[in-house]
Amino acid sequence: MVKIPGLGTVPIDWKVSKIGKELQILNNLRKPINEEERKEMKGIYPYYGPTKIQDYINQYAFEGKYTLIGEDGDHFLKYREKPITLLVEGKFNVNNHAHVLRGGENCLTEWFYYFYKNKSIYQYLTRQGAKRYKLTKESLSQMDIPLPSIEEQRKIVRILATWDKAIELKEKLIELKKLQKKGILEKLLTGKVRLHGFADEWEEVKFKDVFETVTDYVANGSFANLRENVSYKSKEDYAILLRIQDYSNRFKGNFVYIDKKAYDFLKKSTLSEGDIVISNVGAIGTVFKVPNLDKPLSLAPNAILVRSNNYNNEFLYQYLASDLGKNQMLSITSITAQPKFNKTDFKQLVMRLPKKSEQEKIAEILSKCDKEIELLEKEYNQLKIQRKGLMQLLLTGKSRVMA
Repeated sequence: MVKIPGLGTVPIDWKVSKIGKELQILNNLRKPINEEERKEMKGIYPYYGPTKIQDYINQYAFEGKYTLIGEDGDHFLKYREKPITLLVEGKFNVNNHAHVLRGGENCLTEWFYYFYKNKSIYQYLTRQGAKRYKLTKESLSQMDIPLPSIEEQRKIVRILATWDKAIELKEKLIELKKLQKKGILEKLLTGKVRLHGFADEWEEVKFKDVFETVTDYVANGSFANLRENVSYKSKEDYAILLRIQDYSNRFKGNFVYIDKKAYDFLKKSTLSEGDIVISNVGAIGTVFKVPNLDKPLSLAPNAILVRSNNYNNEFLYQYLASDLGKNQMLSITSITAQPKFNKTDFKQLVMRLPKKSEQEKIAEILSKCDKEIELLEKEYNQLKIQRKGLMQLLLTGKSRVMA
């Protein structure tokens, strides 16, 4: 192994070269088209930005396989969590915020895509304001890239592409399971489909007669999306957040953010396992079920807690988390700079409920769907972790795939 500044160690038989020497940078074919113009040219061809498809239009400028890397933005700083390169194939267009590259004789297009996919390029960036960075074409051309033989590149790319496909299929399976659950949920929660052995009429009940509602607590915490750049004040804060995050993966990051001060301050009202927490400010209708934690947690100021003694809490959670419940909460939400609904209006909402025995059966079915989705998401996350480790080994030459 040989140590290369900025790249770390690479095998002695790998060549180290420059991007501008080994790949074509085809920015001259990019076509910036503003949103108003795109409205008049809707079509089937993708119009890419640096990280995703922005639109579809009726013409294309590129055909074949290329890789994109952003020209400006702040996504460069999130390279560990989100890829900074994009592999595209077919007929498409690219705006002027992404560089377009195609491989050459010594470097596959896919090799560049994988090598820089989750790699810091901070040393090549220039600043364009507090959080705006730019990767110029000149800087891109001077970026180093280690090059195993074309045959070894092909083998590595083939391995990583296989993992990508497995992850993609798992993601599609998760989405399919969610759609299936949604279909089942809509039928069971409305009584359109009844379970065998149940024929009683459902009763119409106001929320105030269903829930015990707890609000009006002030805490140094919030109910919001936990972003990757949250700065934790202490190891204890991080531990509390992490336990909630691990449990709430299927909510895509929506969970209660309670720091240590909030925990200490609100001992008089703690959350118990199975309690339902609802965001009533900002992300209206985001519903969270409290997991089994080894420490009590407190209620944040922009959330309300609901629990019931006479009805099945799992059934109620499934109802509130469904489109039925969310649409009801949106119907009482004030349209302001910060959307909000209050507990008084919440209590006046109405729902139809079967007898508790039927609630329990319905809740059991929907809970099983959730557990199946949760298991698939754990497998999905594990695949991504394994792929990341494999990429680190293969793209640095620490593990070789020579025949």
